[in-house]
Amino acid sequence: MDAEELQQHLRALAAGVAATVDDEKLSADCDRLLDQNKPVEVLSRIVGLAGSLTTEEDMLDDMLLNAMLLQVTHQPAEVQDQLIPPFLTSLQTHTASGPNVAVVVSTVTSLFNLLPANSKHRYDVLYQLLSCGLEATQGTSELAQQVDANVDAWIKDWELTQPQQRALFKLFAAKLQEANNKALSKKYLTRYVKSFDGAAASSLHEASQEARDLIAQALNTSAADSLDLLGMDAVKHLKEEPGYKLLEVLTKGDVPGFNIVCQEHPSAFTDLGLDQEQVATRVQLMALAKFCAKKTQVTFAEVASGLSIQEDQVEQLVINALRHSVLEATIDDVNKVVNVTRVIYDSFEPEDWKSLHAQLMAWKTNIEQVRTTLDKVKLKVQEKRQPRRTYRK
Repeated sequence: MDAEELQQHLRALAAGVAATVDDEKLSADCDRLLDQNKPVEVLSRIVGLAGSLTTEEDMLDDMLLNAMLLQVTHQPAEVQDQLIPPFLTSLQTHTASGPNVAVVVSTVTSLFNLLPANSKHRYDVLYQLLSCGLEATQGTSELAQQVDANVDAWIKDWELTQPQQRALFKLFAAKLQEANNKALSKKYLTRYVKSFDGAAASSLHEASQEARDLIAQALNTSAADSLDLLGMDAVKHLKEEPGYKLLEVLTKGDVPGFNIVCQEHPSAFTDLGLDQEQVATRVQLMALAKFCAKKTQVTFAEVASGLSIQEDQVEQLVINALRHSVLEATIDDVNKVVNVTRVIYDSFEPEDWKSLHAQLMAWKTNIEQVRTTLDKVKLKVQEKRQPRRTYRK
């Protein structure tokens, strides 16, 4: 489409928008500006009215919106800088007050797709698309998957600042939570909280509520889900709060410590929206995992003594551990023994590193011995293959 065709389409667009908003002066002003060859000024006048075209489903309004999108995206980058912000603002204003969110979502999606892949405005467009809510988009899971698959590339392409990345992670996590996509929501809530690692102490309060939410989610699932959580600066900033203390005793499998926290902070579970009995069970499961680590067999009596529970409670606890994939084991009811195959251990202590180093060194020695043996065998095979020389008398 050449410049003359664009101007003709722009004249028709301006007339259509003016008619929709019932503004004769707008139509006359736009005609005058186009006669003066000032298309950018015309676009600046009408993009701020984009939201007025989304109040109800109308084929003409849809055509006008699509024409407006084409006009805006055909402009040079510096002109787009002038046009896209008021265009999005107008849509956002009418999204909050108008009933037809689907039209806004469709328009914003089209704008995102029409912009170049490296356009910095794609960030603002995506942010507004997510702000509409994943429930408002058709193909909710598809949008979530697309954002999840491409967000790291987009961060690089759009050269997002850290505050922009944080805002995107926080919004995406919130909208995923609203859409009941808890696993993906937790992933981006974690990315948001972790982005404060190394930040000044004075700025950590900015992520305090999200850190609390993350702690509550970890307490509501299992100890294995709290990997690295206690090491995040925004989480450590809450170390005096009961949620942090509960998470700490959970990851340690510290049953006595859990009981102390419960006594000192009786309202903690209500405040965090947690079931105290369920968290207590998770602490016991973690304690069981710690107790069974590096063991291949334990008796019911040993478990009961180690965890300070009744022996008749051991079997059910082990069954819960198997159900939650904390242990891989078999139960010998007759002999009251647990045969441990594997422990899903969520921490690596200094002694574990020493043990691993010793095992690796042993494997290295064994491999060297095997290699030496293979070299000797290879040499013997080569010697046997060599033809023998015969000498005539």
